[in-house]
Amino acid sequence: MSTLPYLPYIPLEVAENIIDQLGEDVRSLRSCALTCRGWNRHARYHLVASILVQSREDLYSIYDYFASKPRMTSFVRSLSMSPGPGDKKTGCLLEVLPVDLLKLLPNLRRYCIVGVYGRTLYRIAFHDTTFIRIKTYLHVEELHLQALRFRTGAELARVLIALPRLRRLHCRGLIADNLTADTSRFRDKCNMLSEVTSHTDDIVNLIIQMSLSTLRILRCNLKALTGRVDLSELKHLHSVDITTYDLIDHSFDQMISVIATVPSKKLRSLTISFLNARTWPTSSEYVRHPLDDAILALDTSVVVSMAQQKPNRRAFWSKIVQRYLPRLHEAKLLQVQCSSGAYNMCTSSLKASALTSLFHRIPRWRVAPGPRDQGDSHGRLPGRSILCHRSG
Repeated sequence: MSTLPYLPYIPLEVAENIIDQLGEDVRSLRSCALTCRGWNRHARYHLVASILVQSREDLYSIYDYFASKPRMTSFVRSLSMSPGPGDKKTGCLLEVLPVDLLKLLPNLRRYCIVGVYGRTLYRIAFHDTTFIRIKTYLHVEELHLQALRFRTGAELARVLIALPRLRRLHCRGLIADNLTADTSRFRDKCNMLSEVTSHTDDIVNLIIQMSLSTLRILRCNLKALTGRVDLSELKHLHSVDITTYDLIDHSFDQMISVIATVPSKKLRSLTISFLNARTWPTSSEYVRHPLDDAILALDTSVVVSMAQQKPNRRAFWSKIVQRYLPRLHEAKLLQVQCSSGAYNMCTSSLKASALTSLFHRIPRWRVAPGPRDQGDSHGRLPGRSILCHRSG
């Protein structure tokens, strides 16, 4: 008679550490949840930590799931509203605030609004009552805005002001028309915003003006800072991460004017990330750049990062950078890094894990319109919905 092969025992603490490393792999987490009872709870914690809503059907199903399992609501940390491909009613999902669902999530920390990339971005517009509900029910510390278009910079500012606990802001593919309008009334209105990551050049100045007294960490493109932003008014800025696609000479030339506006003796770290280092010339005629003295006067450490470069090329790139910044190298304030993967300015990513596919054993549901669902053109949650089991 054949016997089962011996399986070594894995302590629960070790298994939980392994599951922690799978934080963004939904398929592996789902397999871990089905392995045994000991792994189920920890895997479920990661599965429901970040929820992606792609349709109104998802929104209703997730609400009914948490309403029937209230003990799972405390695990949710992130909620993302992102219309699926082919959704014709994009505004009904992006401009809606799921108040009934937010009431069930006491530990929600991050809220994401992600539009659809295309020829034209969706122009988002919130009603005045929506701003009141945001301030009342959306108590998050982190906000992600991606692939959206605001009619004016003032509308974007109103969204940020409506979040009194906002500490971290991430923007990508954002467009705000009519930024030339007077925005002085929004000066220093974000009293807790301390970390900004922006891939959009035009809105950086507006966001900085709204967080002059609290901003500590700034990540943005070099183009957004050149000739547009004055960093001298930032009282508590201690970390700046600048990305650029240009060659090293041109980038360093532009960076001198930016560094000149940084308050002396306050900046603790400066990171310069080159995203297109593969096009650099390999000439040996590199000379000391004036940026060397400008950074040395700040008495701060500098990290020069080469994106999409193999780690074994670090010595090669270090020699090139050290020829431009020799005094920083002698003072042991210069560090060169290489990363073979694609550069990601925003370290935290969105995990696409809809609750309807958490486990193989949970049936799939759809929501049929209830009697109060008719004529709901503003995206408000209905008072009642009818659950119907989906065949197959």
